[in-house]
Amino acid sequence: MKIKLVDLLFYLFVIFTFVSAFYNAYLGWFKDEFSQKIMYLTFLSMLFMAGLITKFSKMKSDN
Repeated sequence: MKIKLVDLLFYLFVIFTFVSAFYNAYLGWFKDEFSQKIMYLTFLSMLFMAGLITKFSKMKSDN
């Protein structure tokens, strides 16, 4: 199985988004230190991932 650079970036963004979302949830639930910066980073990375998913689905449907 060959992993392309774009696929690797996609997987890294998925991991980053889940880690930052759960870390922010941990801060909000247990430490009462909800971070808006982490929330915005999570939101932006989710938008970026949505763009990548749309791009990949269009590329695969064209083939």
